[in-house]
Amino acid sequence: MKVYLWVDKDIPNVYGQVAVRAGSIDEPADFTGLAHYLEHMLFKGTQEIGALDWAKEKPMYEQIIKLYDEKAKLRDPKKDKAKRDELTKKINELSVASSKISKGSEFPTLIQAAGGTGLNAYTNFDQTVYHNSFPAYQMENWLKLYYDHFQRPVFREFQAEMENV
Repeated sequence: MKVYLWVDKDIPNVYGQVAVRAGSIDEPADFTGLAHYLEHMLFKGTQEIGALDWAKEKPMYEQIIKLYDEKAKLRDPKKDKAKRDELTKKINELSVASSKISKGSEFPTLIQAAGGTGLNAYTNFDQTVYHNSFPAYQMENWLKLYYDHFQRPVFREFQAEMENV
């Protein structure tokens, strides 16, 4: 990772962006839209951001991942329909339960609380970019938020976000 900082003490607000060399070109052929989906999911928080009780949420989160992995192994739409429906029901139940002990929209809230504006992201052919403006005195806080954003993401609201992308 490279970090570039240009100091201009005469400007009270700054613009920051994190650009990742990953985009639609990196998607498997049978999973188009995955890079854009990941862009959205990274806004859903981390083990700290959005976690009201990570110790309780973590086992549910891990179980949801296991159920999705199990569901992905089922390839025959007719033969596996009952099992897929059963797994979907379990995923839904766990997702509802975990949503009661988390806040998936906390990252944007923290950016705004630090004076950030214009929070957004985009994905194109070969990159994904997250960006916003913020007061210069919030630089350290901004860097910490984005560090956590990329180092310890938690993909909350997985199913609901599929509808948005």
